[in-house]
Amino acid sequence: MILRQRWRNLQADVYVSFHRNLITDFYEQTIVPVFAEWQRQRAKYEADNSALADFLLVDLDALEIESARALCLSLQSLWERQLRQYLEK
Repeated sequence: MILRQRWRNLQADVYVSFHRNLITDFYEQTIVPVFAEWQRQRAKYEADNSALADFLLVDLDALEIESARALCLSLQSLWERQLRQYLEK
């Protein structure tokens, strides 16, 4: 026998609906501009034939790696706070 149940929205579901906007805004206003700036800097340094540009590229590599880790941690933190908020409601 199959029980027919209808989904009922809880107050927590209402709060969750706002999380998509937060993540979308964070992605579009923070992550995309950061990666675009790295690409611009990389193109500039690769076009430059000076010895200094080679050192700057190495520094840029390290900056990209650490910044990407920080962005991933910030996304994970947002997700965790959203999950905790959902579970509290």
